[in-house]
Amino acid sequence: MQEGDLALCVYDSRYRYVAQVLKKFENEDLARAIWGQDPEGRTWSLIYFLTEPQKLDVPLLDLAGYLQQGYMGFTRISDAKSARIKAEFGSINTFVEQQLLSRPIDAHPLDNITRQDVLDALARLDAGETHGYGPSTDYNLVHEGKPYPPKAAAGIATMRTLGRPLRPSEFSAGMGTKNFRVLEKLGFTIQPKPSDDLFFLIRSNEDSPYDDELGVRYHFTNTVPNHKKLLVGARVVVDSTSSNGTRLRGHGNLGPAQSKVTPSGSQEFVSEFTSWTPFSPPKPISAALKAQIAAQPGYNVQHAIRPLSRRLFEAITDGKPIDMIDEVVLIGTTRRTDKELDEFQDLVNREGGQAWWWSFPIKSEAQSALPRPFYVYLNRGGGVFTHRCRVDDFRTSQGNSGMESPWPEKTPLRLRGATRAGDRQSEVFKTWLLVGSVEEIKPALALSDFEPAAPWSSDNNILNQSTFGYAYRKQKTGVPTPSKPYTVDDAIEDIFLSKTDLEELIGLLSSKKNLILQGAPGTGKTYLAKRLAFALMGEAADDRVTMVQFHQSYSYEDFIGGYRPTGEGFAFKSGVFSRFCAAATQRPTAKFVFVIDEINRGNLSKILGEVMLLMESDKRGPGWAIPLTYSTEQEPPFYIPENVYIIGLMNTADRSLAMVDYALRRRFAFWTLLPAFESARFKVHLQSREIPEAFTKKIVDRMSKLNAAIAADKDLGAGFMVGHSFFTSPDESVSADAWYARVIRAEVAPLLAEYWFDKPASYIEDRVNELLA
Repeated sequence: MQEGDLALCVYDSRYRYVAQVLKKFENEDLARAIWGQDPEGRTWSLIYFLTEPQKLDVPLLDLAGYLQQGYMGFTRISDAKSARIKAEFGSINTFVEQQLLSRPIDAHPLDNITRQDVLDALARLDAGETHGYGPSTDYNLVHEGKPYPPKAAAGIATMRTLGRPLRPSEFSAGMGTKNFRVLEKLGFTIQPKPSDDLFFLIRSNEDSPYDDELGVRYHFTNTVPNHKKLLVGARVVVDSTSSNGTRLRGHGNLGPAQSKVTPSGSQEFVSEFTSWTPFSPPKPISAALKAQIAAQPGYNVQHAIRPLSRRLFEAITDGKPIDMIDEVVLIGTTRRTDKELDEFQDLVNREGGQAWWWSFPIKSEAQSALPRPFYVYLNRGGGVFTHRCRVDDFRTSQGNSGMESPWPEKTPLRLRGATRAGDRQSEVFKTWLLVGSVEEIKPALALSDFEPAAPWSSDNNILNQSTFGYAYRKQKTGVPTPSKPYTVDDAIEDIFLSKTDLEELIGLLSSKKNLILQGAPGTGKTYLAKRLAFALMGEAADDRVTMVQFHQSYSYEDFIGGYRPTGEGFAFKSGVFSRFCAAATQRPTAKFVFVIDEINRGNLSKILGEVMLLMESDKRGPGWAIPLTYSTEQEPPFYIPENVYIIGLMNTADRSLAMVDYALRRRFAFWTLLPAFESARFKVHLQSREIPEAFTKKIVDRMSKLNAAIAADKDLGAGFMVGHSFFTSPDESVSADAWYARVIRAEVAPLLAEYWFDKPASYIEDRVNELLA
């Protein structure tokens, strides 16, 4: 934030004030005198002086097209949004005048509710009417000895005056918010939830000025994030850091805190342990456990008080293996029939993945708790789950305008570039899932096989056609389901590669550990990658294969790790590759395969950073561990386990892509995939799909002739030939002629137009007519 910038203040899901930055200073001594400091001597060194704030009262959703739909900590309005505002209003100041300052300041809906309105809302909650609200995570409204979620009580209480309940996204809850102030003014009691429901990982104060005795007492101040949640006591695990890294020291129950005001004016609290069990010797924090802790909602590595779920707390204190801790899954209700799911499963298998849209978002606060990959269990109605999808990546939007698929090549042609399927709200694309596999579940699961993942879902709303459910899959046994054996013979059944070539590929990947499959569009790179991974592992183990797609916006923070905004500022979040490596370290005898689609689309130096060194096959394992960009001194260095293999996929026909960095190139083996029109397996495949032998020959002859012309073109070459995958999925609902013509005109012709962009349109049309003749 710089001098002259405008600052908007947001709370209760409304814009409340606007002011301009007059001066900016960075002075630690002055900041310490103003703000004070935490027990470790840290403070906030930046100081901003603003104009007198002007009061506003504008709902966030009213300006979602120009500004953000939600905010976490300090949030910068993007350049794209600023450019749109300037284009439509001429300047930022004009926008503020017309869209913010000119709005009348109305009373907040909560200001109009009465005590009877709240009592009516509690009666509705007793009757099971949740109106989209879940259970409270930190506080209870206690009435006649019974606990209720305070936010739900206030939101539902607006039905009389507003004509509807306030939506959860329209206002905030928590100590100090209007929600709590109004309820307390109406005579209701709000209390922190009992400590049996609160679990934290706290940092030892043994070596701090407090000189706390481990397992006896614990000091903290009101400057420490999450301190309010600890005031009533909690069940805690205590860690400490040293030159040997971070260790878990023990666990116990903290009683309610006693407070006093210090000479500096801050509030200091001390809690006594009512029970204590030491870990002897102290437990190291494994990479897998670190990843589980970092995935907890509200986690921040810099905080001394970090929240834990009950499950993770019990796993740590019971000594449960970390890979047996249940992960969050999504529950999605679908109307797809068995036949449609089978067809979708076939499509995912053939294409190596497929994009699937949903008309509701994934809750922002739940996203960090989802592992990568994660599973969506499909509710077919009545809480019966017959299939699950492995999701390798996702994109979600909180707005109502919808979003295009970020993976057009994995998206049905009719949906590419679209943001909705129709006019209804249920046809808006708010979430896109990149599905890597679809599995039938036998026997089918029931709702009793899942436990709601609080606070995002409860027993009342885990099944909902208008939103995802968030759940833990209950484990029937501690033994993972064995994967099916998978051999080279299994792999070559449905790929157009010889057994000799496939065995050579497996040998290259085994020795080099890094392999790039390169080829023109449609040569089956993605399809082959998964089968190559299974053949290398000797089993069809989807849980040990992960795929990501690089693009120009992909970053080191996405891949390795970095700081991301949270509700309380910024927190470190491990990247997808770091989490993958952490999982691999827990099963050192099993092979794990990481697939990078479009590897040459990203800025490789930016994405990989110092990890490029570790990708070499002879620099794997803890002996080559190095500190990462965002590592602290207490964190163990990072390494790529020896059981991790990497497959990169590269399109040789995209002129917009830079050549692969030479430093990376020498770390990979390369294999070029060519169109397989002349392969006997391709011909047999088409005939097995009821394409007549004569028509199969027509496809082979014409595509081979086209590819010969492309290969001979000095501006193109063999890397631009058209692959066979365009023709591997005949549409059995139409004739062979109609299917072939559709593929040529809708898929091959646009590709040729891109290749020969400098040729007249008649030249392209002649090539297309030759294919159709």
